[in-house]
Amino acid sequence: MKNGEGNSFPSKKDMCYWLIIAVLAIVVVSIWRVDNPDKLAGQLSLGAALLSMLLAVVGIIIPFIQGNETSRQNFKLLEHISTLTKEVALYSKLANTVELAAVKMAEELKKKQEVESKSNANNNSSHVAITSEGYMIWQQKQDEINDLKRGISDLSSSMTIRDKGSRSG
Repeated sequence: MKNGEGNSFPSKKDMCYWLIIAVLAIVVVSIWRVDNPDKLAGQLSLGAALLSMLLAVVGIIIPFIQGNETSRQNFKLLEHISTLTKEVALYSKLANTVELAAVKMAEELKKKQEVESKSNANNNSSHVAITSEGYMIWQQKQDEINDLKRGISDLSSSMTIRDKGSRSG
């Protein structure tokens, strides 16, 4: 049932009140109907002791289960981090390889231009064409290297964001 404020009846607070009233009623009726109050007090003490032991066992078991679950989640998280670290290392290695290849290409292009410029010393227009073509190739490779570096940086920042989200969750 819903009352005028939109809260449902019975709420947790109501249930606590009803439980306290029921326990008090049972205790009062038990005391009133029992011939030997000492025997009742002993039974209530025994019941309270057993309940206390049961709650202690539950208090020990629940943290053990939660610790086990946390350990399992940490292991899964470490596996994911390991996989992402390997991927970042692979991308980094790939970027270094591409950068070295671009440097080699630039060096080879420079040597080729020097050889061709010596053979075509009289033909300045072909030298300008070869130089501009080499520069365009070099610029294209530099753009590819920069794209790879940006990708690695984005991957690295997304790992940082995911790692912070995992810790808070």
